[in-house]
Amino acid sequence: MKKIPCSSGGSMPTLKKLRLIMKLNFLLLLISVFPVAAGVNAQNAKLNLKMTKVTIAEVFDAIEQKSDVYFFYNKEEVDDTQLVDVEFKNKTLEQVLDYFEKTLSVDYHLAGKNVIIKPQAGEFSGQQKRKISGNVTDTSGQPLPGVTVLVKGTTKGAVTDFDGNYSIDDVSVSGTLVFSFVGMRTQEVVVGNQSTIKVTMDDDAIGLEEVVAVGYGTQKKVSLTGSVTQINSDELTVAPVGNAAIAIAGRMPGVITKQTSGMPGSDNVNISVRGFGTPLVLVDGIETSFNRIDPNEIESITVLKDAAAAIYGSRAGNGVVLVTTKRGKIGKPVIEFKNSYSLQRPVVNPNYVDAGGFAEMWREANLADGIDPLISVGGQLVPLTPEVVDNFKNGAPGYYNTDWAEVLFRDDAPMIENNLSVRGGSEKIKFFTSLGHFDQRSILASDDVSFKRYSARANIDAEIAESLTYTLDLAYRNEFRDRLALPVSDIFNGLDFAQPIYPYVPGDEMASYHGNDQTSIDGFSERNISGFEEISNDIFSGNMSLKYDLPFIKGLSLKAKLSYLYNGQFNKRRGLKFDIYTLDGEGIPFVLHSRETDGGSLTEKFNKYIQVYPLISAEYDTEIDENNKINAMLLAEQIDNRSVYFSGYRGQFLSKELNEFFAGSETGQNVSGGSSETARRSYAGRLNYSYKDKYLLSGTFRFDASSKFPSDSRWGFFPSVSAGWRISEEPFFNTDVVNNLKLRGSYSEAGVDNIDNAFQHLIGFNVQGGDPFLFGNNEAYARIRATGLPNPNATWENVTTYNLGVDVSLLNSKVVFEGNVFYREREGILANSTAQIPSTFGLSLPQENINSQNNRGYDATLTYQGETGKFKYTISGNLTFSRAKWDHYEEEEYTDPDQIRIYQKSGQWTNRIFGYLTDGFFNSQAEIDELPYDQDQHGNSTLKPGDIIYKDVNDDGEINFRDQVELGYGSFPNMSYGLRLAGTYKNFSADMLWQGASRFNMSITSAARSPFLNNGVVPQKFYEKYRWTPDDPANPTKNINPDAELPGIHSNGLMGNNTKMSDLWLKDGTYLRLKSLSVSYKIPTRLIKGVLEGASVFVSGTNLLTLSKLGIYKDSFDPEFSGVGTTTLVFPNQRSITVGLNIVL
Repeated sequence: MKKIPCSSGGSMPTLKKLRLIMKLNFLLLLISVFPVAAGVNAQNAKLNLKMTKVTIAEVFDAIEQKSDVYFFYNKEEVDDTQLVDVEFKNKTLEQVLDYFEKTLSVDYHLAGKNVIIKPQAGEFSGQQKRKISGNVTDTSGQPLPGVTVLVKGTTKGAVTDFDGNYSIDDVSVSGTLVFSFVGMRTQEVVVGNQSTIKVTMDDDAIGLEEVVAVGYGTQKKVSLTGSVTQINSDELTVAPVGNAAIAIAGRMPGVITKQTSGMPGSDNVNISVRGFGTPLVLVDGIETSFNRIDPNEIESITVLKDAAAAIYGSRAGNGVVLVTTKRGKIGKPVIEFKNSYSLQRPVVNPNYVDAGGFAEMWREANLADGIDPLISVGGQLVPLTPEVVDNFKNGAPGYYNTDWAEVLFRDDAPMIENNLSVRGGSEKIKFFTSLGHFDQRSILASDDVSFKRYSARANIDAEIAESLTYTLDLAYRNEFRDRLALPVSDIFNGLDFAQPIYPYVPGDEMASYHGNDQTSIDGFSERNISGFEEISNDIFSGNMSLKYDLPFIKGLSLKAKLSYLYNGQFNKRRGLKFDIYTLDGEGIPFVLHSRETDGGSLTEKFNKYIQVYPLISAEYDTEIDENNKINAMLLAEQIDNRSVYFSGYRGQFLSKELNEFFAGSETGQNVSGGSSETARRSYAGRLNYSYKDKYLLSGTFRFDASSKFPSDSRWGFFPSVSAGWRISEEPFFNTDVVNNLKLRGSYSEAGVDNIDNAFQHLIGFNVQGGDPFLFGNNEAYARIRATGLPNPNATWENVTTYNLGVDVSLLNSKVVFEGNVFYREREGILANSTAQIPSTFGLSLPQENINSQNNRGYDATLTYQGETGKFKYTISGNLTFSRAKWDHYEEEEYTDPDQIRIYQKSGQWTNRIFGYLTDGFFNSQAEIDELPYDQDQHGNSTLKPGDIIYKDVNDDGEINFRDQVELGYGSFPNMSYGLRLAGTYKNFSADMLWQGASRFNMSITSAARSPFLNNGVVPQKFYEKYRWTPDDPANPTKNINPDAELPGIHSNGLMGNNTKMSDLWLKDGTYLRLKSLSVSYKIPTRLIKGVLEGASVFVSGTNLLTLSKLGIYKDSFDPEFSGVGTTTLVFPNQRSITVGLNIVL
């Protein structure tokens, strides 16, 4: 390369410097006018070049070596020491020079083989430079210290200070500032005529430098070889919820969730990783549930799904969920307050017929069965004539029409959330503290069911000496559940029997009769009538650790940690007895059922659980050279668990006003209690190796010993290995489109020791109740009985998982795809043997490790991040599929082909449902008489018009179990999916999440399938509208309802013929739900300057809309409660609308 070695800031005299410049310009002029024919070939040649972190001079040298050209420029005018990253693939020389023209703000001139580089007009002599300063904050308005600010194409820059401020001298107006920070999107800002540049940085949820939690540490996402999914706090707090587990539904591939109740404090969510079962949940390393943790305390939730989970050994068989709480950050203390107020109402409401519909259908059902219909009017049974039906429909005097759902429930229930946090720190100490309050009321009109939570957390990180750091995490939570004495399920069960023809009797201590003998749902729902239950939980957890970075061995650190968990629960249940009232024909209340008023009963229970968890570890993290990186870890830990429980009972209290044991009778009193202890000792290790950041290898091992098993089978060894290949880093893979392409594969072994009977290798004994044995001189002895034979060979379940995955990032990580396919083998599942022993033996056989199962499936996520002007948006979708099959299921041996097909589980999918195919309904007795096969096993003598017609599938002339076919799936989804749409525009932001599930079925069962079951179940409105309806109930000849989808009704349910499991009662549960929607507005800084650092308001909603395939049942049933198919026994999911305010001080 030909260069004129002039220094821009040296001591060369001005005249001498001027002469040199003139000579250089004359030389360049001669070169430019002297044609070189061979230069044409040089200009047309194709260049391939990839260099990182090199100077401009080095790039020019490389181009000269690869092509027959020479560069001429003045070093005083062109800074060739700037560091750049370049990548040219099949580019012409002119295309390469165009790149430098834009990047360096220079002009170039081609003269044959010579390339002349000059500053752009005005750059050398008159380019304007200025000092640039500003401030960098995150999306919440908090200053970001440690942000790197560079002038693009140079090494000139600065790092933001404690308050997020920076300053850079002598920046060209044509320059560009590049702002970068780990975990956030890199931003570029053109200087122009600005002297102050303020930047707000967004989280980079899919950046290659993102750090994610893994077993006992963290790791860059780009270097992962296992299947790991993580979401951060911003997504968890989109809409206020009482259960943090609700917030992850639909957001994480590989995670299947199912909410089974909407009751405050018990709105539990079943979480399954890839359909494997309940995963291990660790909150800051402590094994516990995260259902009730204040979501505002959570920094991230990470799910480990394959070999990534194997380092947890015997507890990792069903996957691992890591919950990481927030920690302090360097910067001035930031005080943040959040408040929200919500109104809740059921996603679906109980939807029963009114009194007129009930009377009409009751008359039709009785006449169909040849019974003279009677009905209660004013407490008296009267013949149910068409005139009486009309009186109920028209609300004639003395004819009641009670909407019991309206009596029991209110339109909306409030929910309040408050959280106050302080976060900050210095180089020496960082802290995060939080106080939370949550109050959720129920939809019961009595307001006697509620949930309150008070929480506090303090996380501290301190450098107490050089290379020695100390962490302390303390968390406390008090949960209080206010319930009714009787289970809430009894209220919903009673609602199915609450006939609208009976009146509601208002009064503080009056319980209303509703048609079902000696029950009262409004009495059940009032604590001053039926009693109360109060449940108080105190949960305390603590982590304390010391970490020492050895100064004499770079990269080696030692760590000691002690964790503690306490969970104490006190339960007090006070049951009262009460009288049940109704109204006579004059509307005067009278006692219909009188119960002995004996003051009721009192039960108190106390449970205490303690876990102590010491751990020591050593970690070595080093770069052997620029190509070889190693991270290794060894650890030893022990977990000790102890639980204690106690309960007491007394009845026949002196007064219902007295709620302590002293006021109860000793007669019939009962006391019980006990305790248990278990322990686990483990040794584990991990080795990660990276070569050139493109060939990745990871291996883990774990030895576990559990006190649950005998000494000779107590230890288990659980290894794993995984590897990754970043194809995008290969020299042959040269493209501007794909910036990351990685293939992953893993093999892992894990275990399951979460078994029902923890000590099956020991003989256990039960103290038998009842009268004692009498021996000798009639001396009484208590009875003790062995629980069964011990199994000295009981041991772990073994779980082997295979996983293949691919990670793809396109267009500078605007598009990111992650996909996995997996196969899992589960062996040694404990089950009871079918071997027979004589009944005279007196003991039962123990469980053995004999069952085996496999799962297979896939999960994937696709995310796109875009920007149009000031509008930034994210579109992200995920999909999970998993299905299990029994390799071996201990069961009786079937020999009949149809029994094998229908009943045998070994070799079959786990979630099959068999039943009958239907073919419409009988319209008349003549159709029944013409049926060519025996449907009811009684010559069709029990069949009636309106009954279901079943298909004789095998054409054997009768309907029996052999006609059953596989109708569908079980109630747990094999497939789940989610779609997130989020965006920001200026001060506005919005976040929408759709969540759903498929490949499962909902069975319409119990009261929903059987109106008038036990002469009491009230029909729901879908039955009123869609039932087979006869032209004449006493002598039907045809159906007069063109919309009929359900069979005719009978006085005592549908009778046996219509209750068989069939395609009529098994419905596709597929649904898509608008799980959450939030819109927020950030108040402009100019309006709050000097008062607040930041403030925003938001409106959000949950469970706003559900699209399903339930057809006529969609307004009555929630598909997420897929195993129920009725409102019976279920507290419905809640739909909520929330307004809130966030303030930063």
